[in-house]
Amino acid sequence: MKTYMFCNAHLDPVWLWQWESGMMEGISTYRAASGFIDEYPDFVFNHNEALIYQWVEEHEPELFERIREQVAEGRWEIVGGWFLQPDCNMPSGESVFRQVLRGRLYFYDKFGKVPVTAVNFDSFGHARGLVQMLKKCGYKYYVNIRPGKNIYDFDSEDFIWRGYEGSEIVVHRSDKGYNSVYGKVEEELPGWLEAHKGQKNALYLWGVGNHGGGPSRKDLDDIARMKAEGVDLVHATPDEYFEAIRDEKLPVVEKGLNPIMEGCYTSIIRIKQMHRRLENDLVMVEQMASHAALAGLAVYEKERIDDAWRDLLFSEFHDSLPGSCIAPVEEDVIRMLDHGLEIMNQLKAKYFLALCAGQEKLKDGDTVPIFVYNPHPFPYSQPVDVEFMLPRQLWHKDFSDPRVYCNGEKVPSQAAKEASNFSMDWNKRVIFAHELPPGAMTRFDVRFRVIEKRPGPVLKAQRNGDIRVETARGQVVVNAHSGLVTSYVVDGTEYIKAGAMSVDVYDDAVSPWGGDGVFNPQCPMGSFSPMPAGEAADFAGVRSSSLEPVLVTEEGEVYTVIEAYMQYHKSRMVMRYLVNKLTGVLELELRIFFAEREKRLKLRVPTLLEETEYMGQTIFGREKLPEDMQECVSQYWQAIANQEKALAIIDDGVYGSHCKDGTAGITLLRSVGYGAGSMTWGPPYQDKMYHERMEQGERRYRFLFLAGEREEVLGRADREAAMFNRRVYAQQFCPPGRGTVPAALVRIDRENVTLSCFKRSERSADAYILRVFEAQGKAVTAKIELPILDVSFEASLQPFEIKVYKIENGAAAETDMLEGAVPLG
Repeated sequence: MKTYMFCNAHLDPVWLWQWESGMMEGISTYRAASGFIDEYPDFVFNHNEALIYQWVEEHEPELFERIREQVAEGRWEIVGGWFLQPDCNMPSGESVFRQVLRGRLYFYDKFGKVPVTAVNFDSFGHARGLVQMLKKCGYKYYVNIRPGKNIYDFDSEDFIWRGYEGSEIVVHRSDKGYNSVYGKVEEELPGWLEAHKGQKNALYLWGVGNHGGGPSRKDLDDIARMKAEGVDLVHATPDEYFEAIRDEKLPVVEKGLNPIMEGCYTSIIRIKQMHRRLENDLVMVEQMASHAALAGLAVYEKERIDDAWRDLLFSEFHDSLPGSCIAPVEEDVIRMLDHGLEIMNQLKAKYFLALCAGQEKLKDGDTVPIFVYNPHPFPYSQPVDVEFMLPRQLWHKDFSDPRVYCNGEKVPSQAAKEASNFSMDWNKRVIFAHELPPGAMTRFDVRFRVIEKRPGPVLKAQRNGDIRVETARGQVVVNAHSGLVTSYVVDGTEYIKAGAMSVDVYDDAVSPWGGDGVFNPQCPMGSFSPMPAGEAADFAGVRSSSLEPVLVTEEGEVYTVIEAYMQYHKSRMVMRYLVNKLTGVLELELRIFFAEREKRLKLRVPTLLEETEYMGQTIFGREKLPEDMQECVSQYWQAIANQEKALAIIDDGVYGSHCKDGTAGITLLRSVGYGAGSMTWGPPYQDKMYHERMEQGERRYRFLFLAGEREEVLGRADREAAMFNRRVYAQQFCPPGRGTVPAALVRIDRENVTLSCFKRSERSADAYILRVFEAQGKAVTAKIELPILDVSFEASLQPFEIKVYKIENGAAAETDMLEGAVPLG
């Protein structure tokens, strides 16, 4: 048997240490590996992430130049070639692709290299949509170690992984892991060779990893001695191994490589939600910047946008986004995400003002103009929520009730509680509903009627405690005794069982990676329930001795809002039900003040649907999820559906859930230890001192529930989730009235075609890139219009296919996944 010795140094930039430590260990490891290449004439070192190379380039330029020479000599192999090794389930397809693109550009520009073997050793599962992306980015092979052979029906560590649309890539799954213990290869290797006897070729991953280390002198000496004794070992790249097995008949896998370490779908929810926000802001700002630049109204600030992308991509590392890191890393990553979000806030305002410049000047001093930018390539249909100030402070006790108009026609609207508590008729918040044209700015005018006081809700609970809200398509009933939903009817069909939206509490393990047999989704130990009236008043902060713990707080043309004040042991929660009376859609906002340890919270959604399947959005696709109480991972939505009906649950950054018999449990948080786990030599927390847990304090969540016919719900889910997570940008503004109003940026006429990005080209300031994919598994020909350029074309896509178009010189032409910026291998 010929054994290909694949030496690496799996370098986590953060995990049980902060990035500074990861950077310094990475530089030290590279220095040691480069020295061993000079000392051992047949040794080959392999390494991947662009981030580590960039650190070396910045801080030890002489070492970087020596590595460039060794790469050119074939002694140092660049494998993988991504920015870093991210989580491969929770980022959107566009986000994961940017990991690839950023790495591809760096390694081609600095080394002239285009790796063909992708590497994600330690990621906690791999979404099936990766296959097509890898293939279209020039990769032939993929190396990982998770999940292990327990989820496969074969023992082979090599297999063909087939994507949604038929793409294939050869995978090696290293069941031994990616590391070797320092100086122990001589002890480990004989047993491994015995276990693999009978194979013609084998791939052995070695090198000290996690915090770094890579090859050691003892291991290199021991390998040389074993070779001299006749063991067929060769220092190699993974490419050489894959070439050696290319004619072997391998098993085929046609699913995502999941689940594994399911606790990571939920641990450290703050990072996950902030990541989701920045992920959406980046795509939105790229579109706004493109729109403004193509209209000649503003410069596309690529360097600032790229800076924010770096923040996002770093946060996706497979020990930060999954929440398996320590508390200081959590704070570091949140600071990075805040940095990216602040850049996005500044650029959103800049491009918004530029795109408003041609709007007509305000003529009526009693009118407040509101401008709303829709970044989506389809009409935006969810309510718009905007807060603004009146032109002057009104020193009276009356209330200026806002009414919203578009082109002189009144649109459904209502005043809502503003952010401030300043007792003056000045600060305003209004919610209104009006379809917004795609990729364009829309103007609304707010006028006022002066009334004696702010309108209050009139809806009350019935004698049995039911608060019944009628909608244009049915009803929603919340029970004032339980605070839970007892009925959700759409078009004559009841979708849920009474007691829906319960927040249940479960025992959990200490580990961020998983339940370790402690968590049992069938056995909650309790649930949040309404507070006593006196405690509800104290919690809500109202000047009253008592307050009904479940009550209607706002009511208008668009929403009826019901609040419930709930408690569980030391923890408190505000539930806000927003019933859209125009569409029948139910929204839920949770504000949880959590103070429990080793607990898991789940939002329980029991439906009346029978013979169901559980589905969820994944990277560049959607797929069926397990219905056996197994914790699973999905992205912006998950849905319970039978052959006729469906209920979709859309979220703002919650990835873990389970489903059984038509009841979903959406995981909200896990109050477990940072980087904690029980090992063979003892459990954590043995020192008599304070030990911090995750998720202590305030956490917020938003959900949207979409019910109806199966085809309608599953057809709308992607667009509704995109609108819910990438909300329109709305501001009060008095435009200067100079210039012209630019035409819309982009329109797409098929709901199963998703716009992944519209951005400036990586290589040309005069070219733009439009990436789309088919999101529902249906072949389609879509019409794509670019009114800003007076360009339109048809895009024919096979089920789940990704396509990329370059827009240059007034025309759109299909290009490769890497925009033609880097060879495909």
